[in-house]
Amino acid sequence: MGELLSKRSKARVLLEASTESEWVARYLEELGYEVVVADPNFAPMYATRSRRVKTDKRDARSLAEACKLGAYRPAHRTSDAKRHMKAQLAVREALVRTRTRYISLVSSLVRYEGLRIADGEAESFVKRVADLVLPGSLMAQVAPLLSLHPSDPALSLNTAPIPPIRERGAACKPSKRKQSPGAGRHGGLGKNHAPAQ
Repeated sequence: MGELLSKRSKARVLLEASTESEWVARYLEELGYEVVVADPNFAPMYATRSRRVKTDKRDARSLAEACKLGAYRPAHRTSDAKRHMKAQLAVREALVRTRTRYISLVSSLVRYEGLRIADGEAESFVKRVADLVLPGSLMAQVAPLLSLHPSDPALSLNTAPIPPIRERGAACKPSKRKQSPGAGRHGGLGKNHAPAQ
């Protein structure tokens, strides 16, 4: 695709904001295109699209028309620092949620056998289970969960305080772009003209 686009005259490209839009936008900008990541909830952008039949090709045509007419609303494109912080928070949440589910299930299985795991912090859960003398069959049941239990180093790494965005920005320059992170599969290619005011 890069080879094909590099041969075309540079123009404004309108992308619909979605998960992949920031990657697509940056790729096109590296090729010299002017990219606008637009809010997909802005109804006038799809004024020419048929509501009955929705296809990728029709969406692309609608975006191309909206690009020429300036019938779009730019979406916010977050800085690299903020994108990184959001990713860290998502990973942290997934690890903690997974650990909580494992602890709950193992505790229930142990209680079925009339045993009880000593109280303590989540980080010491595996050790507290190991301190119990579990029947062989029960140990075989919980062993996979204990081996998959998020390790302390992984969680300590992901639960460390996240520096404020401004501090992180000193290390990595903020993006110069003023639209949004993430655009979809569809892009509208308009004629080369100055950005709408």
